[in-house]
Order: sequence, then C-alpha cells, then structure tokens
Amino acid sequence: FWADASRGPSLVFQPGSPNAVIGWRDARDTDPAVTNYPYAFLNPFVPNNKASGYRTALPPTLEPAALNGRAVLDFGAWRSGQWLQITPVENARTIFWVLGSQQGGGLLMGSSAHNLIRGPAPGTPAMDEANVTCDCMIWNAQWSDDAVRLGETFTNGVSVGTGTSTPLNGGYQVIAMRTTAGLKIDGLAKDMRVLPDGHADGVNRSGGQKLAELLIYDDVLTDIEVLQVGTYLATKWGLASGDGSGTGTGGASAALMTLTLREGTELLLGGGEYELGTFGGVGAVSDGTLTVNGIRQVSSENPTAELSLAGPLTVNDSATWHVAVGAGSVVPLRTAGGLTFMGGGTVTITGAAALPDEPALLAEAVDGASLSGFTAGAWTVIADDTGRQMRLVADGNAVYVVPSGRGTVILVR
Repeated sequence: FWADASRGPSLVFQPGSPNAVIGWRDARDTDPAVTNYPYAFLNPFVPNNKASGYRTALPPTLEPAALNGRAVLDFGAWRSGQWLQITPVENARTIFWVLGSQQGGGLLMGSSAHNLIRGPAPGTPAMDEANVTCDCMIWNAQWSDDAVRLGETFTNGVSVGTGTSTPLNGGYQVIAMRTTAGLKIDGLAKDMRVLPDGHADGVNRSGGQKLAELLIYDDVLTDIEVLQVGTYLATKWGLASGDGSGTGTGGASAALMTLTLREGTELLLGGGEYELGTFGGVGAVSDGTLTVNGIRQVSSENPTAELSLAGPLTVNDSATWHVAVGAGSVVPLRTAGGLTFMGGGTVTITGAAALPDEPALLAEAVDGASLSGFTAGAWTVIADDTGRQMRLVADGNAVYVVPSGRGTVILVR
C-alpha cells in the first residue's frame, strides 16, 4: 500500500467540505474501477462506542503545503475520533511513515488482528491511554505483538533497535519498521482491535497524528533498501536525515544516497528536484529532476529493459560510473528531459570480457532531448578485460563504450 497526501488525485473529499478526506487511494491506483490496490476510507457505520456517548468516525483534514510545500493529512488531537479504515493489507513486513507527532503521534498503525500499541513515557510504569504524547515509546515492550517488538525500527535512517525505548520527536520524521512476521493492517491513526469492554476503534484510541506518506511492503527489505527508501522519503519531504524537525528545506544526506531500482519499478517523484549519490538499476522515474554524483548500470537478459527518466538528468563533475556487465546486455540509461554532464570522472567496467566487439550503448537523450557537456577525454575508463581497451565516445545524443584490441606496437629505429 502506498499513500501520499501530496498526490491530490489520490484523495476523495467529503461533499461540501473541501478539506475533509473520506478516501485515500493508493498512489498507483489511477483507475479504482479496474485495479485491486488497497484503499483507505471513512467508515461512518463503525461506532466510537468505547467512549461514553455514541459518536461516529470523523474524517481527517487536508493541510495544504504543511510540510515544506507539500500537503499532509491531519488526524487531529489524540482521542479526536478522526481515523480511516483500510481494506486489509495482508503480510505487511516493512512499513515506512512520514509522520508528525506534534499532537502526540497517536497509534502509528491499526490492526484488528495485532496489538500495535505505543509504549509508556519515561518514568511511567504503564501505558496511560488517556495521555498519549510524543514522549511515549514507539512500541510497547510488554503488549505490542512479537512481530513488532522483536523486529527493528528506524527513525530518520538510524536503527533504534526494537523501538520500545525510543519516543517520537514532536515534529515530522521518517519512521521505518521491519517485522519478524507478517501483519494484517486495516486502519490509520486508530486501534482496530476489539477489547473485552468495547471496541478499541473508538474515540479513546484514535487521532493524534499528521501523516504525509505511508508505504507498506510485503517484502522484508534489506538494510540498504531501508536506507534507500528512507532517504528518498526524507529528501522528498525536506527532512534532514537524523533531524526530523520538518523545518529544513534541504535534502536528507542526498549526496550519500544510492538509489538502485528493481526491474519493473516506477518511481514517482512528484515534480521535485533531487540530488543522489549514485543512481542506477532497471525501471522508470517520472515527474522529477535528478542530479547525481554517480551512475550504476546493470545487465539484463530482457532486451527491452532500460533505466528511463521522464525528466532531466545532470551528472556532476568527478562522477563515478560503474558498468556491471553480466550474462545479458547492459541496461541503457535513457532520459527524455535531457542529459547534462558537468565534467568528467571515472568509469569502472566489471565483467567487461562479455562485451561484444562493437559499441555498447550506455546513455542517451531521447524524444527530442539533447546531450550536452560530454567530453570523452575527461573520462578515465578502468575495465577488467586484459585483452581489450575500453573508451567512451559520444555519437549524436548518445554515449557508448567501445572495446578495441590492444594491438601490437612496433618500435622502428
């Protein structure tokens, strides 16, 4: 499940209330009539009967430009009764939040099958349900499900162990959790469980948070993947890695980030500008501008595989360019927004012996875009092929690597 409050078309508003959100579609779900993505929605028929006095569920409100120019969903104060139900997401294994805890943070996630309760604040022997603040631990060492409290939690890219001894920061931050078993997720900003004395999905256990973006994976992401996704989110929302105040406008250690797309991935950047350390893989990037310090190209046996960008790509001076040649061909980098080189750098080719004795396409500007700033002599090529030399050449709006035999040098006196 992928929910992004800054993607306006994914939000459904209550008639007559321009900021009251009653539906939140998956960011990939362009046609709900024919797709099967999960969906967050207001369920007005579930009573808040844990509190005295009947009260139906209330919608969160949209706060435009609340976080560095992007919109977030505000679920109100703790016990506000504002929450959304989700068509169940099964087997959740890695979860990311861009979350604001200015009003305590609430319960990070709701599940009718699992206990995802927060932990007590320092100096408090037990969880005070009536007073959930940002000082409360992210998870509860005693009551949270084993899949959560025995898993690993990260805040702003830094592991905080189980998260049972770490509070929220009172501002915006990127939180990630990797579970030890699959979870069923079916609620936002509330507890979905049924307790002996009533439903926990009432006003007593709802609200308290601002939510900008949510990603739920059914895969157990690696440490590197957790860092990559977390850095992408921090960069997108203008949060400094390790800070999380939400007041900065810079990236999140973007120059250190390596972003490698898995085959078939489509990354939507929402029109933003991002600077990365290294960018590569197989997949598509749309609606964004990238500046990179390095490129990593891989191989694929799929002849149509490519690393494509709809927007501009700028390669900084002194860049590192790694080309990994495998059983398949090198996946070309194509950009429809123009390809600009600010200088030269070093190209390292591994598995170079697999390259044919002909030019191999590395990168090109397509769809009328242009290549600029490339100077072949500014690039040093290092390859593990002892029988041939490798060099870069530009032809039109494309860059190729060209193998050539070493030949024989005859000295004539």
